Amino acid sequence: MRRAQRTNRRAPVDGNRRTYLRAESEDTFIVIAHPDDEAMFMGPTIRSVTSARDAGSLHVLCLSTGDFDGLGNVRRTELPAAAAALGASPANVTVLDLPAFRDGPDEAWRPDAVGAAVWDHVRTRARPGAGVVLLTFDGAGVSGHPNHVSTYRGVVGLVRRRRGSDRGEGEEGGPEIRAYALVTVSLWRKFVGPAEVAVGSVAGVLSGGIGG
Repeated sequence: MRRAQRTNRRAPVDGNRRTYLRAESEDTFIVIAHPDDEAMFMGPTIRSVTSARDAGSLHVLCLSTGDFDGLGNVRRTELPAAAAALGASPANVTVLDLPAFRDGPDEAWRPDAVGAAVWDHVRTRARPGAGVVLLTFDGAGVSGHPNHVSTYRGVVGLVRRRRGSDRGEGEEGGPEIRAYALVTVSLWRKFVGPAEVAVGSVAGVLSGGIGG
């Protein structure tokens, strides 16, 4: 798959659905860095998945509690409710609290650690025999936050390792993985909140595959 590119081009949401929603037998994992990323950046994407499939096939994996301001315990309890409002199942929302993934504007997470955490989660939560689609930030982290960038790099590394295993060059076993990244949009669109759902309904928010 080709690497995601930052672009101003847009594709219809229906076209994107045909790209990253190929089969009912796939599970979709939204991989984010902090509680509130699901609403600020992934809302239209989550809605597009849950409107096309059973909500049970969608998972949200958050790599940190978002504790930079000391509110991690509050934010981690808010995430399942926010995801439910977007159509996801709260039972499929997971928030990690690991020393390797501390929230902060000066914290760069190791991509290999991110990839390992995502893979551990995916292989234990994906349905037997189901393919896996990963959706995450773009290479610039959408907002430029280093935790977002690390999340993207970790997913890219994971997909490359899995593709290597298909050629007998890396670890074996587990589900087939495809991955997609958000497309960077203009600043006002990133932070307009609910209005972005309306914008996203006529303009795609995902690029092509990543990790090629």
